[in-house]
Amino acid sequence: MGCRGVMLRVDLAVTPAGPVVRPKTPARGGPVVRSAALILVATCMLAGCAPPSRPQLPRLDSPAVAERFMARLAERRTRAVIAEGDYSVWVRGPSAKNPPAFTLRTRLVAPEAFRLRVDALFGNAVDLSGHADTLVIDAPALNIAAVTDAAGDLSARKNVAQWVCRALGATWTPPAAAWATGAAEDSAWRVGWTDAEDSLQMVVSLTGLPRSVSVHPRGGTPITLSYERWASWNGVMWPARVVGTDAEGRLSVTLQSQSLMLKSSDALMNSPLRVPQGAVRLSRARLMSWVARMAAVATPDSETEGTP
Repeated sequence: MGCRGVMLRVDLAVTPAGPVVRPKTPARGGPVVRSAALILVATCMLAGCAPPSRPQLPRLDSPAVAERFMARLAERRTRAVIAEGDYSVWVRGPSAKNPPAFTLRTRLVAPEAFRLRVDALFGNAVDLSGHADTLVIDAPALNIAAVTDAAGDLSARKNVAQWVCRALGATWTPPAAAWATGAAEDSAWRVGWTDAEDSLQMVVSLTGLPRSVSVHPRGGTPITLSYERWASWNGVMWPARVVGTDAEGRLSVTLQSQSLMLKSSDALMNSPLRVPQGAVRLSRARLMSWVARMAAVATPDSETEGTP
């Protein structure tokens, strides 16, 4: 509400010498009455000029947070089926000498396909792609090509490609019953559930965007994914900075988006995996150990500098 004007009446008589103010006959009443009237006028003026009250914060309870979370999740699932772009990546380990930052070229196709590439000076240093339970690695510079033997992989997490898409897009989906058993935590809501023998804990902010997800594999090392920053790409809120750490703090991987293109569909989204000729068949665990060792070889060719 804007300020309301207050009209004061005075009579002016113009004479050759200039305007003369003729005060009105004093109002009836003593000083106390006049003071009360002035206070009343001042109060009305202040009430008219007072700023609007502050908007109330969103409610912090299970139904409210769950509703906002599902709305944001639906937006990413429908309008960001394809996510293509570049990430700056920093890997920090226990060693005092960490590899330099490098650029990761990413293509995610929800819900269960991805391609991650690290460029070398000439061509690709590492090209890792996956669809559902199959992973393919192609590193021409290192003369390595392998594909996972999905039929012989007995790990609990069958759909590893879907897990990668969830991690980068924050498309984790707790069951509806899990929200009621959650609890408030530092202006957020914590919810827990079990998926493929993994125990998960997710912290969701009042806006409905995940702050972090902790994954506790059965018999494995727990990891935490922190969604430290969100940004709008093509009108969709998407994780702009993701930090993954293990429970013991030995390894930290930071991914920060440089550029992204989010699309609802793509003509090539159902393209099959390309398996290099002569690719060796490995277990998933064996293949991932190869990836970990090759990361140190690929990163020195990067031109990305700086720190996260």
